[in-house]
Amino acid sequence: MPWNTFTLSPVMSIQISGAPNGYKAGPTIFHQGTISGTGMPLDEAKMNAATMMDILPEVTRQKELMEALRQSFKMMEKKENELGYDAIWALK
Repeated sequence: MPWNTFTLSPVMSIQISGAPNGYKAGPTIFHQGTISGTGMPLDEAKMNAATMMDILPEVTRQKELMEALRQSFKMMEKKENELGYDAIWALK
């Protein structure tokens, strides 16, 4: 947290898991990661927010966090296509 202004340091963690892959292996992890960044200073967020309820999404830069999540899914899908996951999953 910057000491000269009040802001938050938003961090979003995600994990997409599936059924266990055996007794000892635990759940299958399909995707996991952490997205973090610098929050917007509170004074600036107040100026950008239409209502008091809009301040927290502004401070945490919620739109940017969600866009980063969308981009991570696009990158994951691209990598799956490169590695031929569709063909692998079709072998069931």
